Amino acid sequence: MDITKNIQDLEKLKQDLQFKLRHVERAIESLKLLSDSGSSNLTELEIVDKDAADNIARDMYYRAVGTAKRILIILKNTGRFLHIRDFATEMFTLDESLSIEKYVQKLSPVLSRMRRDGILVKIGNSNLYTYWGLKEWLDEGGNVKPGYEPEEV
Repeated sequence: MDITKNIQDLEKLKQDLQFKLRHVERAIESLKLLSDSGSSNLTELEIVDKDAADNIARDMYYRAVGTAKRILIILKNTGRFLHIRDFATEMFTLDESLSIEKYVQKLSPVLSRMRRDGILVKIGNSNLYTYWGLKEWLDEGGNVKPGYEPEEV
């Protein structure tokens, strides 16, 4: 038994847990701020720490909010128009309680409602080539601004 190796492993684990704890604390603070703001305007949602996008704070924050806010979190983190399957895949990555197909079914009415409410816009007209994004990602002519284009299929 290599005690030095065990100590190093435990020290590394301790550092990882401290890092995660800091981001959990940030997530809690973010949720408190969101709750205290009393805002129901989904477009006011801000990600407090973009660098935390791939850590436990993102995961915990994501799990604590509804589907519409999850959609906005994903859009703000990716910064481009997304296909419904992109949303479903991201949601599955963060929460495997549903299959990707079930997420697609769950997302469809929420995306439509968000479009109807003026929160999202849809580009494209077929199931294969329909993408969702924020209305500020379109110019005055209704064209996608540079940098917000969907990925090539």
